[in-house]
Amino acid sequence: MAVWVIRGGSAKGLHEEEFLAEQSTGIYFLADLNLTNATTDEIRRDVARNYRAELADSGIGMDEGRIKGVVTFYTNQMLLFRDAVEVGDTVLMPRKRTGGHMVAVGKITSEYEHWPGWEYQHRRRVAWERASVPRESFPYEWQANDQKTVFRVG
Repeated sequence: MAVWVIRGGSAKGLHEEEFLAEQSTGIYFLADLNLTNATTDEIRRDVARNYRAELADSGIGMDEGRIKGVVTFYTNQMLLFRDAVEVGDTVLMPRKRTGGHMVAVGKITSEYEHWPGWEYQHRRRVAWERASVPRESFPYEWQANDQKTVFRVG
């Protein structure tokens, strides 16, 4: 079984408590469609459409090279969450609300699920075993400022 870090939503961990309460973990990455049977191209198109709309709404310029890089990154993170994470794998969620020094630990208990109506609508159910374990107690190395939301550590 693999060990994954799946962050708790935004740089400030705004969804950590929701994930713990709902016995889940989730991602967003500007994709609204149900990923269950979506192809890579469908996911990429949905992310690109939403990312372009977000850029237009924010008034930020649309640099095509940057857009392509972000869309590829987001799409790859979504595919990893849907396809690589498996039932029975361990999930670690750094607790940003505690300064990143504590980690919630659980086991993935479901395949990918789509939760329409939720901000983080791409979900996996999790049996959270402990909500606050000192990060130093894990033998895994990962950067606290790593830009990835989903990545394997063991």
